[in-house]
Amino acid sequence: PYGSRGIARAGGLGPLTALDIARSFLQADGNRDGELSRAEATRLSILPLTFEEMDANHDDRLTRSEYEDAVR
Repeated sequence: PYGSRGIARAGGLGPLTALDIARSFLQADGNRDGELSRAEATRLSILPLTFEEMDANHDDRLTRSEYEDAVR
C-alpha cells in the first residue's frame, strides 16, 4: 500500500494518487500564489521530506513541481 517512496495515504488506504498530492499542496497554499512559504509548508498533509530537501532551487519557496518531485 505504499507509493514509490514508501509513502502511504492516511489510514493506509493505498498509494498516493496525483489528486492526493495536488490536494495536499492546494490546501497548504493559504494565499493561493502557487508557492508555499516555509510556514505554509507546515500545513502539508503529505510531508515526505524536510522543507529544505524539497526546495530544490533553495529559494525558500516550494513550488508545486518541487513538491510533486519530492513526493514521487
